[in-house]
Amino acid sequence: MKTAVIMVRDLNWIKVRQNHKTWFFNANDLLEIYNSQSDKQKELWVYMKSKSLKELQEAVIKDEISNTNESRYLNSSNLKGKEISTIETKRWRVNWWTWMHPYIFMDFAMWLSADFKVTCLKWLYDNLIQFRDQCGDWFKEVNSALFNKTPNIPPFEYSNEAKMINKLVFWKPNKWQRNKATEEELSLLKWLQKADVKLIKKWLDYYERFEELKKVKNIIQLTY
Repeated sequence: MKTAVIMVRDLNWIKVRQNHKTWFFNANDLLEIYNSQSDKQKELWVYMKSKSLKELQEAVIKDEISNTNESRYLNSSNLKGKEISTIETKRWRVNWWTWMHPYIFMDFAMWLSADFKVTCLKWLYDNLIQFRDQCGDWFKEVNSALFNKTPNIPPFEYSNEAKMINKLVFWKPNKWQRNKATEEELSLLKWLQKADVKLIKKWLDYYERFEELKKVKNIIQLTY
């Protein structure tokens, strides 16, 4: 999907818009929420002028460039003749919105207050834990579907099924990769396992399932 879609993300009950294509968050949303809840009003330009922000931006850009193939932002942006930026201010009707790279956005939230810092840390932590739990549950469902299809299935077939899905998500079959997976990788893993259960129940063989899951992966990646 090439057209950017603006999603509304729930950061532990706080609603903030996010561009699904670049992953940039709307800083104005977060600032508005903070100012509505606090006696100490803050302004975006103060954060934008801080020395620590400039240092963080340089570090983020360096990281993005060194990991170009894994960068959602660089891969979704037409950077020909453009300077790489981690903060973009764009006009929408009568308003101006400031969009921030996810790392910058997290730093901005932490700058606002300790409470917002905890909110963001909980959001990141809870999402990863939730996805890992769901992946574990659906891995059990995959094994159960394999067993119901062939009760006397050899033990290595369970391992092969896990390796097949790992290869689709991580490009390598190694099982340890799941422990270090990102939120996006865990989400993809969960949906592929759910799809695999349905394919097993349709009596598709291993190679047929692998080809179908590749199609599912492409659809998921086009959606997000």
